[in-house]
Amino acid sequence: MKKLFTICFLITILFTAKGQDLIRFTEEDKIGFKNKEGEIVIPAFYSISQFEKGFIAEEINGKEGTVDINGKILIPFIYDDLLPFHEGLAEVKLNGKFGFIDAAGKVVVPIKYSLTTSFVEGNAAVLLNHKVRIVDVTGKEIKVLKYDTIRTLLYGRKLIEVGLNKKWGRIDYQGNEKTKPIYDLIWPKAPSNVLSFAKLNSKMGIIDNNGNIILPFVYDYIYRWEINEEKKDKNRYYKVEAGGKFGVIDSEGKEILPTIYDRINHLNPNDIEVQLDGKIGYLNAQTNKIIFVKVDEEFKTSWMEGANNIYNRLQ
Repeated sequence: MKKLFTICFLITILFTAKGQDLIRFTEEDKIGFKNKEGEIVIPAFYSISQFEKGFIAEEINGKEGTVDINGKILIPFIYDDLLPFHEGLAEVKLNGKFGFIDAAGKVVVPIKYSLTTSFVEGNAAVLLNHKVRIVDVTGKEIKVLKYDTIRTLLYGRKLIEVGLNKKWGRIDYQGNEKTKPIYDLIWPKAPSNVLSFAKLNSKMGIIDNNGNIILPFVYDYIYRWEINEEKKDKNRYYKVEAGGKFGVIDSEGKEILPTIYDRINHLNPNDIEVQLDGKIGYLNAQTNKIIFVKVDEEFKTSWMEGANNIYNRLQ
């Protein structure tokens, strides 16, 4: 009865949305529909996302499948997880294992793998028996690699993060090694989609998508700068720390300020403010020099709290 109610409710949503040309919106990970005037027609009740030939829906019992806009079940509601289709295939999880199905529900890549990535340019990486393998869209394993785990890298990168003996590197979707697996950690989306922060022997630096070192591994910590919403699409800053001193770099790895300052307040989204020898100043954008100013004790106390805060420190 619960399943019947779920399918009927889903069909009602599909017909209503299609007939009235509604706009989808999300609220607390649930999806509903509004009309062109912004009025809610269907409250955010269900986790439904449109893709290719149907809709994906979470069943009341936690299982997922798909129906088309006529309410016909395309893929039975048997999967623990069913991700949106990409290059004609969708990743599914069943009884703790992963594989891929096509839009008709046919299993193309066997549901036997411990981990999988999405397909990119016809290939995906999968993990079986602690070995990374490259498979094509027919499910054929075309390469077996030396690595023992995988992690998909999104954010505009056509790369896969691979692990070997608890160290991390990167390969492309053909299985070619781009970054040797020597890093303790690689951040997937910072500072940009062509550069990444990485940690090597407890020090942090920056590498590019080909594994080249862009910023030397000399920093103890790196902190994300608070974003000014008006400037969020522009080159952003990062506070760097080495030996108890602080400096500033940008998202291209360029040094903005050397690592000589006692404190830098990375929680101010509008300005670069520093402290050196007890004096507080700011970076003048026109002269590219620090201008020191007199501040009262109340301001200094508040400023120090922000500068000493470890919020936004990359972990």
